[in-house]
Amino acid sequence: MTTRIHVYATWLLTTLILAAAIATLALSLNHPVSADLAMLHYSAWLINEKSFVLYRDIFELNFPAPFLFHSMLGEWIGYEALPLQCVDLVLLLLFGLISWKILAPISRPAALTSTGLFTLLYLINGGEYILERDVLCLLPTAAAFMFATSTTLSLRPKTLLSAIFAAIACSMKPNGVVMVPVLLWFLWQDNRQENTTSKIKTAIIFLASMALV
Repeated sequence: MTTRIHVYATWLLTTLILAAAIATLALSLNHPVSADLAMLHYSAWLINEKSFVLYRDIFELNFPAPFLFHSMLGEWIGYEALPLQCVDLVLLLLFGLISWKILAPISRPAALTSTGLFTLLYLINGGEYILERDVLCLLPTAAAFMFATSTTLSLRPKTLLSAIFAAIACSMKPNGVVMVPVLLWFLWQDNRQENTTSKIKTAIIFLASMALV
């Protein structure tokens, strides 16, 4: 009886959080272009429409990947706020799917609740975080963890895919490098590696692939 009540309470809390996230999502569709999004997308407009060259005509200290991403967005969907909001919602959906893939084997309510809470915290600040560098770093970071923790992929594809997405994340924002020791730890714990030599080889392949990307 106690277990059944706990299950019902868990799913009730999960449902409430998801409902609040969906309501916040609906109210966020009128967010204007602001904060880092304005800086990144205006730079993209200068690159696409005025042939500006990053670091020569645009003074900037950040890595080029976010500007290249926004430059492609400008070419594909333009510079209005609503299309950018739609791209942001697609990225949120992908992040939710990756979170589900990682957490659902442990707890389905936890997988849904984590996505709902993240969406709430993300959107409750208005348009401050939309398509800015930390957010662009977050999706490939989650993908890297999804591959590193996979129990279905063989070791080599798992190592290469986690390295590729970790490199993409660090290209969006260098702070993403803090994930590397944790990813290496996950790969190190893979029980398909028979000895320390094979574990070291996997770590070298991971780091070399990441550096190459």
